[in-house]
Amino acid sequence: MPMVSMEEPQSNAAFNIDRMPGLMFEHTDAKALATLSLVVETDAMKQTADKTGDEAVGALTRLVYHPFTERGKMFHVGISGGIEGARYSSDEALNHKQFTLTSRWPMRVAKVDAQQAVITDAKVMYKFSPEVLYSSGRFAVAGQYFWNRITRSNGLPSFTGSGAYVTLRGLIKGRNYSYTMNDGGLATPDSGNMELCLQYNYTSLSDASAGIRGGYLNDWAVCL
Repeated sequence: MPMVSMEEPQSNAAFNIDRMPGLMFEHTDAKALATLSLVVETDAMKQTADKTGDEAVGALTRLVYHPFTERGKMFHVGISGGIEGARYSSDEALNHKQFTLTSRWPMRVAKVDAQQAVITDAKVMYKFSPEVLYSSGRFAVAGQYFWNRITRSNGLPSFTGSGAYVTLRGLIKGRNYSYTMNDGGLATPDSGNMELCLQYNYTSLSDASAGIRGGYLNDWAVCL
């Protein structure tokens, strides 16, 4: 779900990649939004083909039902899903046999990892994420759950990661919230508005059954 006026939830950062080259089809109308993307891994933009070797490919989709989209009166429910192949690694032994899932502390200058899970012997990642949004007047609340499963080779058990966040938003100054149909979420508040946001996030990158301990994260964020 798009976040336009505060820090990205850590769960979204851990389980999704901001920019992946590919092709996307989008359909939107008065009641629904649907997207389908065919993508390749991000390192396809950073490395030459002789270094990356085989390219990891994937498919992503998002379906949103939004029966109410007027300014000051909005509601939507949605679901996202995806499938991706194992990603590039500079370590030849792990190249396209691993996924590295990471979230960082919310600092712009010093990029310090808060948690990290390296899933070796990886084959395919499956992603599933339901979402909900409600807004009335100057108040809005949004929530999303993340479920991630990575299958592995050599008889190793699959890895399962998960996370969720809830964001409360209120306009201290300005008009009611509005909806953006193309992005399927709250639009950026109007110029001159003042907004207060409170967000709770939970992220799990540990799975004892898979022998992977990437850590658990609980965090609160306040934005004005």
